[in-house]
Amino acid sequence: MAASGDLINFDIIEAQKENIQALPSGRSAKKLAEAFSPSPLHKLSTPTPTGSKNVTDCIRAEYEAEIANISESDDPLDVYDRYVRWTFDAYPSAQATPQSQLHTLLERATKAFITSAQYKNDPRYLKLWILFIQFFADAPRETFLFISRHNIGESLALFYEEYAAWLESAGRWAQAEEVYKLGIERGARPEQRLMRKFNEFEQRRAAQGPEATAAPSSPALPAMRPALAAKVDPYAAAAAAAAAAENPQAPRPGQGVGGPTAKPGKAKMAIFSDASAEPSALSARPASSEGWDTIDSLANRKKENVTQAKPWVGETMKAGGKKSSAPKMQIFKDTHRAAASLTYAHEMHLYQDEGFLLLPLHPHGSLLDVVNLFRAEPSAVMDEQLGMFFTIELMRTIEALHARGVLHGDLKPDNCLLRLDNGDAANAAPLATQYRADGTGGWAARGVVLIDFGRGIDMRNFGPDTQFVADWKTGAHDCAEMREGRPWTWQIDYHGLAGVIYCLLFGRYIETVRCDQGGIGAGGRRYRIKESLKRYWQTEIWGECFDLLLNPGSFVEVEEGQKMPILRGLKQVRERMEAWLEENCERGVGLKSLVGKVEAHARARR
Repeated sequence: MAASGDLINFDIIEAQKENIQALPSGRSAKKLAEAFSPSPLHKLSTPTPTGSKNVTDCIRAEYEAEIANISESDDPLDVYDRYVRWTFDAYPSAQATPQSQLHTLLERATKAFITSAQYKNDPRYLKLWILFIQFFADAPRETFLFISRHNIGESLALFYEEYAAWLESAGRWAQAEEVYKLGIERGARPEQRLMRKFNEFEQRRAAQGPEATAAPSSPALPAMRPALAAKVDPYAAAAAAAAAAENPQAPRPGQGVGGPTAKPGKAKMAIFSDASAEPSALSARPASSEGWDTIDSLANRKKENVTQAKPWVGETMKAGGKKSSAPKMQIFKDTHRAAASLTYAHEMHLYQDEGFLLLPLHPHGSLLDVVNLFRAEPSAVMDEQLGMFFTIELMRTIEALHARGVLHGDLKPDNCLLRLDNGDAANAAPLATQYRADGTGGWAARGVVLIDFGRGIDMRNFGPDTQFVADWKTGAHDCAEMREGRPWTWQIDYHGLAGVIYCLLFGRYIETVRCDQGGIGAGGRRYRIKESLKRYWQTEIWGECFDLLLNPGSFVEVEEGQKMPILRGLKQVRERMEAWLEENCERGVGLKSLVGKVEAHARARR
């Protein structure tokens, strides 16, 4: 029976599986458990991302010391092989990062043994090249050709399998078949595995049908590089970046201090037109050849396609591209948009003594939070444009509710939640500077959501002339009919709406006073707000709004049946506000900036 110390705690790996980068060859479960284990003992034995940086640096220094004395080693490749495997174990979640230094390590390891006959067909060396291709090569095919040109992995089945797999993934079925057959012809080991891989490839190709035969059929491993092909250096990009970082003043290629570089002589191209030579697909080049010694980066090979930098003096920069003449496709347009301002229920559970209503979370806060945001500023009040915007949204929603015979019954600022669809900065709908009452330009995504219908009344369940009387202790937030013991119906919502608008404009709860001549009866009483409107506000619009909401019984003449709800009166005031806001949305800091400020505050509080 295995000792308890050899058991692997897979719970540690399970908790960190999203942070582990997969490798084609798999990972050691024991190494992963040690890497993510919080035990101090593991920190001493294995460098981990969660452990001390000093421990990792010490182990890295030990490997660097071995490399410094690599000339005395019987197996120099073993040092790099262990170094790379340690890097993968020490950084399981992010190998290709500056912290792991894997790029530099693989570059050093592969470059060190290019000309070493000892490691031409060593599986460890070939695997280092494969890792370099998988993580960092910007042109995998040309890197495979570079490996082939230097006879690296010529007798190993792994080279043919990996190259053919890449060609297959690129849709080059004929070239992949050529690589497999070439490996079998060369007797690459292990032969049985290569044959099995080739048979599996043939089955996949047969399943593709005619599509596989339409793939490119040029040689996968050309005998020699064409005369005008590019010389490729797999390390050129990294080397250039490192040199530029160390010495920004160093001259760049083609810009030497002593003048332009002399053009190479034509004799250097003679080897590419050698018609008498008949090298095999994987044969080594002659010792006197000056052929493919390096493999350049993709960026350097396409340098002719990059516009040469020049001074901007005297240049004219265009402000932007040509605007499209075709109108943008309308994605969403709803004239009332009331449904977006009503929260919906996920589930409702009713029991004899209790009930549970599951509603979606609205994380952006309420209108009361917006009021408090502006109260903390020197002006202590909300800008009129923003207050009118929220008023329009509320009036539109109340119109739709009342048109369907529903009373909310508890309108107040903390029951009006902010509706900022996709409110995070990354996914927010773009907001146009020009306000649009129809909701275009991103304005339909901003508004309010009404919640808490616990006091709501479905008036369709009662007769058309039904009225109610309050039998509870009333307060200033209740409508005048409730406070005075008179019958009421729709007045509760109109007074609540007036209270919310008053709070937006003045930053405190509503106070009303009578303004009639002491008349009696429902038609003889009139009310107004106690506070005077600011002289620079749209006093005519706001005055009409408060008069309508506080005295709805005086405006029923224009309504259907000359009775409440006052749908036409609400619509008339709302449309006046929408028209004014469309014309004056850019006054001062602008409505868009004010809404952006509210959105930023909402994101900060989440």
